[in-house]
Amino acid sequence: MKSILYSLNPRQFYDASQAKPTLLLLGSAFILTLHKYFGCMEFFLMSFPQHNSTSAAIFMFISAFLLMGLIPVLVIKIFFQETLKEYGIQLGRWKEGLAMVVILFIPICLILLIPSSQTSEMVRFYPFDKSIVASPSKFLQYQFLRGIFFYSAWEFFFRGFLLFGLRHAYR
Repeated sequence: MKSILYSLNPRQFYDASQAKPTLLLLGSAFILTLHKYFGCMEFFLMSFPQHNSTSAAIFMFISAFLLMGLIPVLVIKIFFQETLKEYGIQLGRWKEGLAMVVILFIPICLILLIPSSQTSEMVRFYPFDKSIVASPSKFLQYQFLRGIFFYSAWEFFFRGFLLFGLRHAYR
């Protein structure tokens, strides 16, 4: 038994080609855990009780942007030394994309958003800050911040950072 333990070399269990997927998977779990516990509205309101739910929601959007957007960009540039283009960040055919968003906006609202907004579960959950519904301008500002900071970070994190980052490891 003693000779078996001495003959084991930890390096024999490490494959250098798996360093990037390992970092991506472990790092993503860590980032998502940080956001779940320290980037959420509840954490903000417990830490800063004098603030309202609008501030807490904006905190959640910005923390998502920092954790799921900025940190992965820094990992890509500093540790992986790759371009953001390799992770799907590029203008591409932006005019066609913008045209498709404009064209499909109304059908998507009619088919998906309006019916789902009538369900009690959606009404109970969204928007995160119920007070913004009273003011159309505040509601639009809130949704703009949510789209720019929160959803762009989520999209990049899952579709860019993880999907493009792991594509070579799982072919």
